[in-house]
Amino acid sequence: LRLRAGDGTYRWFLSRSAPVRDDAGKIVKWFGTSTDIDDAKRVEANQRFLAELGQTLASSLDPEENLRRVTRLVVPELADYCFADLIQADGQIRRVAWTHVDPGEQRVFDERLARYQPARLHPEHPISRTLETGEPQLVPDVTSSWLERIAFSPEHLEFMRGRNFRSQMTIPLRARGRTVGALTFCMTGVSGRRFVPENLAFARELADRVALAVDNARLYTEARDAEAKVRRLLDAY
Repeated sequence: LRLRAGDGTYRWFLSRSAPVRDDAGKIVKWFGTSTDIDDAKRVEANQRFLAELGQTLASSLDPEENLRRVTRLVVPELADYCFADLIQADGQIRRVAWTHVDPGEQRVFDERLARYQPARLHPEHPISRTLETGEPQLVPDVTSSWLERIAFSPEHLEFMRGRNFRSQMTIPLRARGRTVGALTFCMTGVSGRRFVPENLAFARELADRVALAVDNARLYTEARDAEAKVRRLLDAY
């Protein structure tokens, strides 16, 4: 049973109740208890999710396809919107995967990202800060002033204001001691959910597994391409 706790969040409770009867056997009141089991339920759900994540990551050796599958897995279980960015060989940031819980919003992002991706984000943008520092960025409550601070253009600001973002966290993808990209999780005003500091630990564990899979896929692709190049050179002789 999920109940609303004192801080406004919904948590899992184990509820038990028993009737109290009078001498005639009529129920005169109920005696009950509710035990907060949210932490245990969350650990159980997280372990199930990580098991499914492992299967997802093992199904492809294409790093970008892996990230597309990850964002589809994350939404709507862990976020209303999830996207993945990778650092390219030239140092630029490229968005390679995105999934939104709302099909209409998904089409908006599909159209926008198909025709326009910024070469460089605002230095204060959480993705920029995550890629620079290698540390996660948590914004429990997205405000209008915060959007103004991270926007890199008026068009970008207008676009973000129209997306109804409520809460956001960006987690680095780190492998072999370096940051290769970032995963961003967003909540919208539609679902009413928000991120809190406790969400970071699990998100980091998830991101570490994703980063390792992406890095291994990249290494495999590089080794395969190098082998193909050597074969072409040998065939030329």
